[in-house]
Amino acid sequence: MAPILAASRAPLVARTLGAVVLAAVAVGLGWTVAEIHPLAPLALVVGVGVAVFGATHPFGLLLLFLAVLLTRPHDFYPALRPLQLARLAAVGAMGLFVAGKVIRRDASIADVRQQHWFLLLALGALVSAVLGTGRGWSIAFYKDVFVKLAILYVLILNLVDSPRRASIFQVAVALCTGYLGYFAFAAKLAGTADIEGSRAAFVGILGDPNDLALTLLMTIPFCYSAWRRSHGLARLFFFGLLFLHVAGLVATQSRGGMLGLVAASYVLLKDRVQNKALVLTLVLGVGGVFLAAAGLSSRATVSDNGIDASAQGRLDAWKAAGQMFKSNPVWGVGIDMFAWQYPNFAPPEAWDRRPKETHNTYLKALAETGLMGAVPLFMLLWLTWKGAGRLQALSRGPPAYEGLEAAVLESQQANLTGVLVSAFFLSQCWTWFPYILIGFVSALQRIYLSDEEVQA
Repeated sequence: MAPILAASRAPLVARTLGAVVLAAVAVGLGWTVAEIHPLAPLALVVGVGVAVFGATHPFGLLLLFLAVLLTRPHDFYPALRPLQLARLAAVGAMGLFVAGKVIRRDASIADVRQQHWFLLLALGALVSAVLGTGRGWSIAFYKDVFVKLAILYVLILNLVDSPRRASIFQVAVALCTGYLGYFAFAAKLAGTADIEGSRAAFVGILGDPNDLALTLLMTIPFCYSAWRRSHGLARLFFFGLLFLHVAGLVATQSRGGMLGLVAASYVLLKDRVQNKALVLTLVLGVGGVFLAAAGLSSRATVSDNGIDASAQGRLDAWKAAGQMFKSNPVWGVGIDMFAWQYPNFAPPEAWDRRPKETHNTYLKALAETGLMGAVPLFMLLWLTWKGAGRLQALSRGPPAYEGLEAAVLESQQANLTGVLVSAFFLSQCWTWFPYILIGFVSALQRIYLSDEEVQA
């Protein structure tokens, strides 16, 4: 009887110790930032509360980690940057997850086929960092960015372990991205959307309108499905979220974002209407309306060869990426080294002495990590897309799923499709957004599919 009682008390002990440690950390942080704002004491109280809640609920810390990643409070208030909120939330959630496993003597972790390819991707990226052209920079980037991606993936895969948590997680993502959509739409209405004259963007890593557009694409299909499957006030709530996402996407004037929206809409609607040509025509027509509303024609600055400047810049970057891959097809020029190597591989007439980005996720992976990183990444994306398709088929039953649960299942392939299509024009290999979707789809497969289906 004693061992049973000890085992039952182990999670309680872990949570209590975690709550004490995190509360102490929150108090220390609050003390350091006491002079940032007169409301710092209130923030301290809230911080302690969040710490205690997070310690007793590692899943809650995961949601906090997600909120910090997406809404970027430290970019709005630079005084918060020394606190490294994302790192604290990530390390805290992972620490509690591991501590719980140790105390319970549970060495098991979630196992899906995508996970094996993620490990190969991590290995390939590490090799490219060590053997690439900028070892110091790449290794620092790997430790500061890629390790966080790995933590995020592991946490999502292991902590999103029930239909209820899956719904909470998806709604949390939608709320965060809806906030970004509100920001972009409000900037457009206020006349402060001034990137390239009239494009809305966010702050920090989302200062590029194209990156903001891709972030909004993560949840537009879910918002549509949730609106269609909800009733009463919930239906009104999800319609509002859907409006903010679409309005924010239009405000970015991102051509890649619009193409992603068209592709995601087709995937979401193709099984609901038998006539596929009709669906495609309808989707393209609506996409044309959005393109006109975004005023994309005003962005075209035609160069001497008849191609607008933005498109020409992409073509130059793609050529440079191809040359980088050709120079070292095994491990590439090094993770996060494209911008620094661009002058060495770009056509002489294209180099304007500014660091460039590839504007293509797939070419970036090939250029920076070679086949060792690109092949695992492509397989990871392909298997995740296939798994999302199985979830979409499952949403049609039997058994019959309803409400948010059905919306989560039927929207994942469309969510992912929008991001993957936009990735042809955006550099998103080493950012959070694709890996949030990859981890979430993998978690849903564990919840809803049999072990044989998950590994298939």
